[in-house]
Amino acid sequence: MDDGNHKVTRRDFHKAGSAAVASAVAGGVGRAVAAEPKPEPEKILGRHEKMGYRRLGKTDLWISEISLGGHCPSIRQDATAQENPGEVVENRKKVLAKAHELGINFIDTDMAKESRIYGQALHELKLRDQFYISFDSWATGFPEERRKDGESRKQHWLRLVDYRLRDYHTDHLDFWRPVSCMELDEMVEAFDAMHKAGKVRFLAVSNHDPEKIKQIAAHPSGKISMVLFPYFTMTKETDSGVLAACKRQDMGVVAIKPLSAGFLATNGTVKHLKKVLATPNLSAAIPGVKNVEQLEENVQASYTRDVALTERDLQELAHQSGDLFDRLPPRYQWLRKWETV
Repeated sequence: MDDGNHKVTRRDFHKAGSAAVASAVAGGVGRAVAAEPKPEPEKILGRHEKMGYRRLGKTDLWISEISLGGHCPSIRQDATAQENPGEVVENRKKVLAKAHELGINFIDTDMAKESRIYGQALHELKLRDQFYISFDSWATGFPEERRKDGESRKQHWLRLVDYRLRDYHTDHLDFWRPVSCMELDEMVEAFDAMHKAGKVRFLAVSNHDPEKIKQIAAHPSGKISMVLFPYFTMTKETDSGVLAACKRQDMGVVAIKPLSAGFLATNGTVKHLKKVLATPNLSAAIPGVKNVEQLEENVQASYTRDVALTERDLQELAHQSGDLFDRLPPRYQWLRKWETV
């Protein structure tokens, strides 16, 4: 497989997925993870000499430690009534072109409208093969894509995957990410069907409850390759926490909300992201961005990784974060659950 150019043949597609599963099953639940190897530069998709890349668990893909979250205020606010609002697509084209230039090679998109907009932007830029793409399916479904009468959960998921392939103008995507799904056996069965059909390479999950992530990490199938959950400046790790549970299963861990839903993005963005990336147990952080300027600022957290935060920096970050939970609106109070992982 030449992942440096992201040209995936059908044979390699199945080989990669099978290797990820074998890696997990061979060690069983709770196995220790070997020290992270160093990648061959030519195997890193879209490699930039200044960007840091980390192994994404048992997938053996190497992704940029600063990657791109799909959330963007213009998409969330403007895309509801329009299939592909031109202004928003143009904005994402600028962001994606710059992301590729800066060495970012992983995108996670949420909700159907984001997939449509990112898919259109990548299609027009002809950059689909330069990014690993993760997309979600919500357990409840959004109004336009809810389960039909008489449709099983598996049939519903398979239909949504076909929609996302259409949205991204592609025959396969890299990660299917069910959100808040605890019907794990059904989820794995659906993934097996997607993978066998050559539509999805790897299975990922996300959940807003750390205890449920622990349950997911312990699933005996070994087929869950990546998890996404919040990790921000105030987050503390424990040996018995969710992050350790995921790493014992060699799952790639991607930090969402690294700037606490943007509430830590006004002061010292780079320092906040460097603090998040200070843990080697994360594969990447995926802050969302409104524009190219924010993207260029975010990547500095990786470009300057050899410059350590000082004690004074850490004190400033602690001061800026001290009243974070008091400042969060009700819709983000669930982030309190993630102060410890």
